[in-house]
Amino acid sequence: MNSSGDFGPEDYEELPDNQLTVTRDTYERVYQRVWQGWYEPLCQSGHWDDQDLARLILDENLAPPAYAAVFCDEAQDFTRIEIEVLMRLCLYSNRTLPHGAVKRVPFAFAGDEFQTLNPTGFRWDAVKAAFVEKLIFELAPQLRREGAELNYHELRFNYRSATPIVQFCNLVQAVRAACFGIHELRPQRAWAPSDGAPPVLYFDARNGEFWSSFRDAAAGYVIIVPCLEGEEV
Repeated sequence: MNSSGDFGPEDYEELPDNQLTVTRDTYERVYQRVWQGWYEPLCQSGHWDDQDLARLILDENLAPPAYAAVFCDEAQDFTRIEIEVLMRLCLYSNRTLPHGAVKRVPFAFAGDEFQTLNPTGFRWDAVKAAFVEKLIFELAPQLRREGAELNYHELRFNYRSATPIVQFCNLVQAVRAACFGIHELRPQRAWAPSDGAPPVLYFDARNGEFWSSFRDAAAGYVIIVPCLEGEEV
């Protein structure tokens, strides 16, 4: 969140609601127990992580503004510090742009909130806010007064999975949307035809009869395995 140091509970309190990914109480508990109680001492003893590397790049000015276009995948995992590194790489980052020019700066990000690696309670609104703050407002400060939005498009096709898997995932997301009141979730469609694709199967991992026939019957199938805590499959 902050390229100059850690981001304490008092800093988190100042964030607008659309950038809060967890409750304030949860943030304070994690900050005290996980960060101060475990991770910060590791960092102070000489261990580095990707955020330390990003800070070094910023502090030592190791990201020259040399690239006219920046394309990035896995955008759901970018922290604000990493977004700042990407902005520094942009050829236009050390220039003040006229009012309408920001829309033509070739920054492109692709991401999927369901594939995030960072344990932050990911919300796309929070990531969009970080992009706007670090990219748009830095390139065109005058837009702070007028407001700005990203040119955002949600992809409706799944380019990776066959139709049975996409349909199963849509079912899971429908249940999730109903349970948590996430009204913006929409189903996806498989991009490629999937005629003859094997179905998604469900079975009880403790069913010995299933395992006895698994080798012959399951070739080419996608298997969903529900495991109890402590079990191995």
